[in-house]
Amino acid sequence: MIHLTDTEIQEYVLDRNACSTQIIAHMQSCDTCKEAAAAYEILFAGIRAQPDAVFDFELSELVLEKIQVPERTRKPVPVLTILLSILCAGGSYFFRNDIAHLFSGIPPLLLYFIIISTGAVALFLLADMYKGYQQKMMQLDRY
Repeated sequence: MIHLTDTEIQEYVLDRNACSTQIIAHMQSCDTCKEAAAAYEILFAGIRAQPDAVFDFELSELVLEKIQVPERTRKPVPVLTILLSILCAGGSYFFRNDIAHLFSGIPPLLLYFIIISTGAVALFLLADMYKGYQQKMMQLDRY
């Protein structure tokens, strides 16, 4: 004879109305499963009879004391970055009339090579940045 699993017996003990008719019929005919159900009823009654846990201290205050909120500090922008930005903006302003003729002297094959290699480096850097992002998210998930 195949007996009910512990999960099915526990479901029967906790809520008989939610059980299938097969489980109810088996419970009425099987003495082994009835004994297991009686043991679970005693166990569940003992668990319900236990008083709720009461702490003699404020748990939330203790937890909040342990949480350290890091101070947000703004990192200063490096001077070299500012100087390069100003140099690029100034250069593009002063040479705005010559920018259209800048790429006219480069052979098309070399221009395609420059575009493809720049795109490949950009994709590599993007993939590396995304991998670093995923690693940081995995570290956060561990907490």
